[in-house]
Amino acid sequence: DAIVAGLPAAVRERVTMTEMESAVGGGSLPGQSLESAGLVVIGPGAEALAGRLRAGDPPVVGRVDSRAVLLDLRTIDPSDDAALREALARAVAAADDAVSTQP
Repeated sequence: DAIVAGLPAAVRERVTMTEMESAVGGGSLPGQSLESAGLVVIGPGAEALAGRLRAGDPPVVGRVDSRAVLLDLRTIDPSDDAALREALARAVAAADDAVSTQP
């Protein structure tokens, strides 16, 4: 909740916290999952937003599901919350600018 609360208002209205399941390992335990919490970023341009997040500094890796980017917070250290918040705000603003300038 602290991540969402610290976002600029225009970004915060697109982001919600949710419970999710996280895959265990890199294939070492197929079909196994852990309960987790994460962020859902809703809006147009989800693929572009995911790309901007991956290309940012720091890179943020999420997955696209329908028109949303899902960010699993299971492996994010709380000391990195501010960096994640800034990366998310930059990427959402850039994605929104790109969508609004399309013909």
